[in-house]
Amino acid sequence: MKKKAPKGVILYLGKSKIDGKEIVAILTFESGNKKTGNMTQVWFIRTDVDPVTAEKEGLDVSICGDCIHRGRKGKKKR
Repeated sequence: MKKKAPKGVILYLGKSKIDGKEIVAILTFESGNKKTGNMTQVWFIRTDVDPVTAEKEGLDVSICGDCIHRGRKGKKKR
């Protein structure tokens, strides 16, 4: 039986340097993005909350810090 290649890999799992919350960086090898075409992507997300909720609740600070492009509790679109 031939082993399937992974769809992605974990690059980092540990504490955010910003606020100490646990985060994960994931590299996926393919994407279905119609604008960019198929390409690798890196995802930085908290491990304890989904990304949409993190942005709406301002919990994405663990990833984004005070970046000007970060959403602000659902008030600013990215």
